Amino acid sequence: MKYFAFLHKKSHIILIVIITVFFGLLMISFSSPDIFGMIYVSEKLFTQNIYDFVLQNKAVCPWLEAPFPPLYYIFMGLYVIGIKFLHLVPNVLFTLNKCPIWELTLNASILFWTKFPLLIFHFLSAVLFTRFFSKQKFLWFLFWFLNPAIIFVSFAGGYFDIIGVFFILLSLWYARSHNLPLAALSIGIAGALKHHPFLLVLPMAIILCSSFKDRIRFILLSIIPYCIGAAFFLSPSLMHVFQFSENYRLFDLSFFIGQTKVSIFFFFYFLILIRLVINQRKTFEDLVIACFLVFLVFLTTVFWFHNWFLYILPTALLLASRSKKINITLTLFYPIYFAYIIFLFPGIYDHGMLRPILKTFHPIIFSLGWFSMDTVRQIILSSSLAIFVSLGYLSLHESLKQDREIWLGDVLFPLLSFGGCLVVLLIFIFVSGSSFF
Repeated sequence: MKYFAFLHKKSHIILIVIITVFFGLLMISFSSPDIFGMIYVSEKLFTQNIYDFVLQNKAVCPWLEAPFPPLYYIFMGLYVIGIKFLHLVPNVLFTLNKCPIWELTLNASILFWTKFPLLIFHFLSAVLFTRFFSKQKFLWFLFWFLNPAIIFVSFAGGYFDIIGVFFILLSLWYARSHNLPLAALSIGIAGALKHHPFLLVLPMAIILCSSFKDRIRFILLSIIPYCIGAAFFLSPSLMHVFQFSENYRLFDLSFFIGQTKVSIFFFFYFLILIRLVINQRKTFEDLVIACFLVFLVFLTTVFWFHNWFLYILPTALLLASRSKKINITLTLFYPIYFAYIIFLFPGIYDHGMLRPILKTFHPIIFSLGWFSMDTVRQIILSSSLAIFVSLGYLSLHESLKQDREIWLGDVLFPLLSFGGCLVVLLIFIFVSGSSFF
């Protein structure tokens, strides 16, 4: 119970309960097609090879997808089978037809229980985040727990990424504690759930390990969880997981040397690795900065889905906790992040992310002729690039202060952008003549 010692005040517990109730309302009010793949596909865990099932039935149900690593489906499969066994969800919805996407994604109990593990891991992540600090632990807990991007992605969208983010944070904690085997296994579990965390394996191996042999051992340990998960689904169709956008997107922005196409992301990625090899100082702060820069380059050079932003947050929030300038700059990004989701992100309306809304709102937004889509896109993307460059510069040049004082504004100001996002979405609901329930 020492991990929860910062919750010693009754008022703290009441506040967390109130916030959690709000999260619960978000969980049943918003949906996403990804939820269908998360539960309907994962539910086949013990009856069929999931990757074979998707390829064989894609023509019957276009919404079927299995683009993620095997451990993702093992985790979700066990969970979905568990909640079905306990009759927490209406089991009949899974067998109504061969493609019950609307039956599953518009049911309140399905939405709540599908997103429930995300709430648990979000809470655990916030508790783990407090372990990096020696004082003001409850405010640092809220600093993570009320992060607007995590709230939107996890409880509105129902995206799985917070679980991978938890294991990234756990890996950083073990690295700080000099427990390298558990640091390697933790980042390996994160990568076995979604591929992005594997980008951190090489920087971690270079900084944490002093010899080439130790680095090889660290890398091998990190791929063990993936290999165990893959052994459960051995099939040629498993290779489909490496063709999903989160992998090939790394080559979107490229340049040519002769006839050779060079990914700009990997160009900067290897520059970061070379810098780490040359740099003699290898502290925990250096590790956090290096991992932060990897994902910052990723977000700058790759078209990214809004849930991918979560993978930079463990390092971004650790740096923000040590520098007021970084924290202010990161806070300025959140309104741009939500503008990106609302105005530019493909599929938020036409795929029905809002539970009652199945129409496209982009024509409504721009029909007045005040703005063109190109103008809005240029403003949002240029602003994002400016802030990313600023964050990169500050992470390399700002002096980091351990256990800096946090105040309530650090927690509340980022939430203003989330509130603004909800207001816009509520206006869309009103315009559509729909309601939440």
